[in-house]
Amino acid sequence: MTEAAPRAHEPGQYKRERLAAWAIERALVSALIAVRHLGLYEWSQNLNVATELENRVGDCFPTQQFHDKDARDR
Repeated sequence: MTEAAPRAHEPGQYKRERLAAWAIERALVSALIAVRHLGLYEWSQNLNVATELENRVGDCFPTQQFHDKDARDR
């Protein structure tokens, strides 16, 4: 099985990916708040949602950057 060649970015792809990534980010944050509130999961330090999204779904959204440039420099 061969890997498909990367496609050129289509018109409007950035906007569609931005909306989808935003929806996934909101869903992830909502789920994390719910499980912590219910006592089903706890973590010992702050979670960086941008890092988690970049590691898990970054390949699904090639036009998106999940980290704010200014935030990385802080």
